Amino acid sequence: MKRMVVLAAALACAIAGCARPAPAPGVYAGEQHKRIVSLAPSLTEELFAIGAGGQVAGTSAYSNYPAQARALPVIDAASWINLEKILALRPDFVVGLPSDASRTRGLERAKVPAFLMKDDRYDDIYATLDELGVLTGRIDAAGQVVQRLRSRVATLRKQSAAFRVHPRIFVVLDVSPIYTVGRGSYIDSLLTMAGARNVVQSGLPYPNYSAERLLSDQPDALIVAGEVKLKPLLARPPWSDLSAVRRGRVYQVPPDLGLEVPGPRVAMGLAWLVRVVERLQS
Repeated sequence: MKRMVVLAAALACAIAGCARPAPAPGVYAGEQHKRIVSLAPSLTEELFAIGAGGQVAGTSAYSNYPAQARALPVIDAASWINLEKILALRPDFVVGLPSDASRTRGLERAKVPAFLMKDDRYDDIYATLDELGVLTGRIDAAGQVVQRLRSRVATLRKQSAAFRVHPRIFVVLDVSPIYTVGRGSYIDSLLTMAGARNVVQSGLPYPNYSAERLLSDQPDALIVAGEVKLKPLLARPPWSDLSAVRRGRVYQVPPDLGLEVPGPRVAMGLAWLVRVVERLQS
């Protein structure tokens, strides 16, 4: 019954014009033996989280978590996919993001279904886990992951709701030029859940930001993406002119935390943000 409900929901979504298409005929037969190629790090993580990692035959260049994903054949780069390499892996289907629509068109001619799933927002994590559970025959496992994540996130949100101070945060995604997170983005949602405020007002999810605007904003703290090398630049403008830098309120995201990747590490990332906001209460 549960399986039929999920299938019905997927079909209803397709009829309503959602980004998630209806399943191809027969794709649910023998699901746990299907070979999968993943075009997105978030989807790779989610497949492993629900126990379908053994079905993943190939993945994207940036899929580096969990460790087992690093040993898989890489079938794409930033803007292209190696169609011949994908077909050589003999996948039963491919999973990707809506942004992969143009580069997966060649799969249609080869009769390899491509399922494109959103990962832009916090709620997309749970919807995508459910869908992957259906596609891989692991509905119960996916449901358990969803329930565990929701429970942990609810606990963390209850903790952050007690904070009296809601610091203004600037997230550094890149430094040359400066890129950050805007309103409505995945990380922006996590900041809100952690009890912080995003200093950036832009409606773009990941806007380019001027040094002048950053200096005008004077955030209470900086959160720096794990791979960004900001520390050597802190003694130079505009960073040296920020009160947050002078007060030592610069927090680098720990390796393997996955704060920027919407997926099963969401609770880990939120827990870290809650600890940061807790430190900023005084």
